[in-house]
Amino acid sequence: MSDNEQPSGEDKSHAPTPQKVRQSREKGDVPYSAEATSAATYVAFFISLIVVAGWMATNTYSTLLPFFTKPEEIGVLLFSPNNTKTLGDLIARASAPAMALLAILGLAALCSAFAQQAFAFALSKIKPKLSRISILGNAKQKYGTNGISEFVKRLAKLSAILAIVLFAVKDRFLQLPALVGLPAKSIIGFLHNEAIFFFGLITATAVVIAAVDMPWSYFQHRKRLMMTFQEVKKENKDIEGDPALKGARRQRAEAIAMNQMMVDVPKADIIIVNPTHYATALKWDREKGATPVCVAKGVDEIAARIRQIAAEHGVPIRRDAPTARSIFALVDIGKEIKREHYAAVAAAIHYADELRKKGRGETQP
Repeated sequence: MSDNEQPSGEDKSHAPTPQKVRQSREKGDVPYSAEATSAATYVAFFISLIVVAGWMATNTYSTLLPFFTKPEEIGVLLFSPNNTKTLGDLIARASAPAMALLAILGLAALCSAFAQQAFAFALSKIKPKLSRISILGNAKQKYGTNGISEFVKRLAKLSAILAIVLFAVKDRFLQLPALVGLPAKSIIGFLHNEAIFFFGLITATAVVIAAVDMPWSYFQHRKRLMMTFQEVKKENKDIEGDPALKGARRQRAEAIAMNQMMVDVPKADIIIVNPTHYATALKWDREKGATPVCVAKGVDEIAARIRQIAAEHGVPIRRDAPTARSIFALVDIGKEIKREHYAAVAAAIHYADELRKKGRGETQP
């Protein structure tokens, strides 16, 4: 059993949540197809054979030719004081093509990993664990279901490649005796063409295997991340918070909003009530001539509190049950009143203005 597998008696029938996928990636558990990376390196090697293998062969041939044509002078070639070519120079020239090929293959493997988004650094992967040196744990991992499936998959891959290659090249081996006595360049050219054919078959086989393995690997990874109902429920609870705490936060938010609403009541121009159950506080910006805005509203205890604050600050109160109920139902706090409220609210504001004039001792014109 791998590190990522955990036994569970419940049926894991729920798809993994985004949080579960993210946590899995943080632990270094990402969907990855090793066969896709192998196929990418095969493709890179095959293209290299076609594009740059001629240069590689020519460079290696010209570098090592003196050792084949004059083997008796190897010591002179390498160690003569008059010879400027040292052993290190020859090794560097001869190995340059191989180094270039290795760089191409490494780049192909990196590109494959990036394409699969398989780079996920996790300290837990390199952190020492006693379970990794457990004989029983390693035995389960190697000989368990996953270990056997991996072994069967690799055996099938190797068998397929060997069968295809042997079937395709069995008759071509008969041409090898004809190479005896041919110039070295002719032999290299023949081997180059045969290598292209040989690795072309291997590459095609690897690509087919990768095309099957990639969706299978992603399916297996998703299956491993499947969740039980209890896991989904617990995760939702962790995300949204405990219901009691969530309710407490909501109450605090409502209290803050209520306090802010009550602060705006003294600034209102008129309070329209029904008269006991509903109360709405409206403010009108006379300078801008804008539509009146609802700055506070409430029922029962909140309505009583609005009326109390309005009375304490001298804000006029007008009884108009239909308008109070309509504004309470249709207009949110901070929003303008509806068109159907214009006439009633205009009458209420006029009523408030008359009360203020009387309070200041002004006479009706």
